[in-house]
Amino acid sequence: MDKKPETSTASEPKKQADAKSALVVRLIFGGVIVALIAAMAAISVYGERHAGGAAAPVDAADH
Repeated sequence: MDKKPETSTASEPKKQADAKSALVVRLIFGGVIVALIAAMAAISVYGERHAGGAAAPVDAADH
């Protein structure tokens, strides 16, 4: 009967290690998602500026 507390205390460090590794995985994937969103936004802004810069003189000439 004394072995149950020992097994629960022995599994406690494993649970803590699993929780830490899960946190690290969540942080890594969260960081990747944030980086991808930022890259998509930067590409969108660059594309709009690039297209907008070329389209402005054409619109001015038409009016």
